[in-house]
Amino acid sequence: MPISAWAEVDEINLYFDQQGKPYDYKLWERKGKFEQKTFEVGFRLLNSSEVKNRVAFSVYEKNNLINAYAFWLSSNVIVTEEMFSYIDNDDELAALLAHEIGHIQQYDSIKTFCIKMIDIPNFTSKHYEHDADKRGVDLMANAGYNPLAMITFFNKLSHEDHWFIRKLDKIFWFQSHPTGTKRLAKIYNHILINYPQFITKGYDNPYYANFLMNAEKDENIKKIKDKHDL
Repeated sequence: MPISAWAEVDEINLYFDQQGKPYDYKLWERKGKFEQKTFEVGFRLLNSSEVKNRVAFSVYEKNNLINAYAFWLSSNVIVTEEMFSYIDNDDELAALLAHEIGHIQQYDSIKTFCIKMIDIPNFTSKHYEHDADKRGVDLMANAGYNPLAMITFFNKLSHEDHWFIRKLDKIFWFQSHPTGTKRLAKIYNHILINYPQFITKGYDNPYYANFLMNAEKDENIKKIKDKHDL
């Protein structure tokens, strides 16, 4: 069961039923906190941007599976409980949910879906992950969340661009999600162009500080800074 300082869940209390099977009588109390926060942040994102899709949010217990995903056909965003171990505040939860809502917005018409199914390489490529990141940043900014939290959240989860991974990534079906600082650089660039006030103000967060530290040696971000005279 994930324990987060942000979520502040109580300790697990196990009892045994008449058949001798253990059960946690505080299960709903703990699960309810995750779901209540997900609903609160999720619907704030939807309403602030007047998203026309009716999106449902669900929190699942998936036996140590750290994941979140969107079912575009049913407009349902699923977050596993274990993912909350990586979320420190409302802004980071907003980053996760906004990204998944971005996927639902991508698939908002049968025509769009048919076009993407015909174009199989691009349908499965990382292009749509980058696009969902950008849509997510816009949703966050419209709802009053700090879009830099998308950088801090993915900085905790995205693995680095090792040379071997970069070679294999040329095969489009190897991996559906972009890796490491290249993804963070694209998010940073989108925030810089559209919401520069957040870059100027900065973000007192250790994960953002780590991103900036590593950005000093990353060519993708160096090009962005040079382009904007930062």
